[in-house]
Amino acid sequence: MSTADKVLQALQLYGLKKDGANKYRCHSPFRADSDSPSFSLVIEDGEHGAFKDWAGDATGSLYQLAEHLGIELPERHEVTTTKRSYEGIGDYAVAHGLTADVLI
Repeated sequence: MSTADKVLQALQLYGLKKDGANKYRCHSPFRADSDSPSFSLVIEDGEHGAFKDWAGDATGSLYQLAEHLGIELPERHEVTTTKRSYEGIGDYAVAHGLTADVLI
């Protein structure tokens, strides 16, 4: 089950209603006294989305909402650096199909 599915399931307690393609409204899970559908959620896919509490000041990502609702998030993997290091202008030039003279 995706994080989006878990969040949608948890928001059923707040009167969740579909409000268009991948859009939802309900009472705010951030305010105990919420009595109007002033909370909106947009789902991009199973792991991405955003929310806004129009009567309060809460906004954030699908994962932030999941954390607030006590939903366990999927394991996150640390990304290694994607930057390449060069050993001087000559190495840089060769990597880009040039000569150092052209760069100088």
